[in-house]
Amino acid sequence: MPDSLVRYFHMDSKDLVYLKFILEAYEGLATLSTEDAKKGIIRISVPCELDSELDKLLHALQADITFNEIFPPLLLPLENQPCCEESCHA
Repeated sequence: MPDSLVRYFHMDSKDLVYLKFILEAYEGLATLSTEDAKKGIIRISVPCELDSELDKLLHALQADITFNEIFPPLLLPLENQPCCEESCHA
């Protein structure tokens, strides 16, 4: 998706398919990819200009399913975290 945002969420894995079907019904709004089904980690890509529409939809869906937005560093094991210190590259 050109000019898109990538957002990550944690949710109960039993709700993944439900959310995917809802997003597919809103064609062109966003795409959902599963990062880790067992942990319930998903990635949603949304065009920048539709991010507020996605927020409205996600807010409405919170009446039916529970999810929390997370940030990419939480997805990586500690040893794979980016490092800016020279000592990390020795």
